[in-house]
Amino acid sequence: MIERVTLEQEHVMHALEHHEFPDEIISAAPAVAVVLSQSWCPQWRAMQDWLRGLQRRPDSAEPEAVQPASTEPATGIVVWELEYDGTPYFREFLALKEQVWSNRLIPYVRYYRDGRLLETGNYTSAERFLAKLRGNGGA
Repeated sequence: MIERVTLEQEHVMHALEHHEFPDEIISAAPAVAVVLSQSWCPQWRAMQDWLRGLQRRPDSAEPEAVQPASTEPATGIVVWELEYDGTPYFREFLALKEQVWSNRLIPYVRYYRDGRLLETGNYTSAERFLAKLRGNGGA
């Protein structure tokens, strides 16, 4: 149902410099979410649980693993993920998130449709997450 991909350092460096992720991230599919969190966050752990559930293949009871970054275009929904607390750019990224993007909560989610930022938010349910990505505004 969804494809989960880990953000690479080069993507984060682009965001630090340009205050936005590169086109290859935000245009990876018609609907894209970028989820940014820290490893210790209990809401992030809960979100990971339902993201794994959305990632299950219809013919398999096992969830797929988070994939490494790919430049191949995808269809449907792609969810890019980053746990930034263990990174060498932690302080710089935290400043971007809190001072430029004005969000001090985690997990922080940026929603894109056709390469354009639709909205931002924080922890939500799987249903609202999917509704936002499908253009239903989370209703």
